[in-house]
Amino acid sequence: MRTPHLRTLVLAAGALIALGAAACGGGNGEPSRGPVGVGQADLYATADAGAAASSTATSTADGGCQCACPEPLALPTLGDAGTGDLLVIIARERKAQELVEAALRKAEARDGKGCLADLDQADPLDRRPHHASTDPESYLYYQRGRCLMLAGQCAAGRAIVRAYMMRQTPADSADAVADAMAARDCTG
Repeated sequence: MRTPHLRTLVLAAGALIALGAAACGGGNGEPSRGPVGVGQADLYATADAGAAASSTATSTADGGCQCACPEPLALPTLGDAGTGDLLVIIARERKAQELVEAALRKAEARDGKGCLADLDQADPLDRRPHHASTDPESYLYYQRGRCLMLAGQCAAGRAIVRAYMMRQTPADSADAVADAMAARDCTG
């Protein structure tokens, strides 16, 4: 089964919101002038009077249509996490990316503890494979090592940087990079 593209889903959500606002007079509280003319409201009536009150169109004195408008569409928030809803997942990943960017800024400002705190907050938000800063396959694993060094945990930071570099370079090169970073970033 093919998954719809994000752009298609966003456009569809926007169209639903626009249609809802247009059907309800653009959101200004006035009924719209729909296709139902005078005398045709009974075509939409149901046998259940209670249901009819919320779903039928009624004619107005000037020949327009007064429609029962649905509740506004409520978009999900981060608090709705775990529902599997695409918009919730996107919101979580966006928040995680903001935290990662904040961590990088804090590392550049040599704030190791702040950098680690932001990475720790970002990790559970982004559930994509290899995006957690604690995952040795992640591009953020190297950054976590640097933040550890800046926070005064030099041995742990050096070990992480060395392990990350071992995936790409020979052992002596990985040691050289880890030693250079430790000389530059270790505090305490």
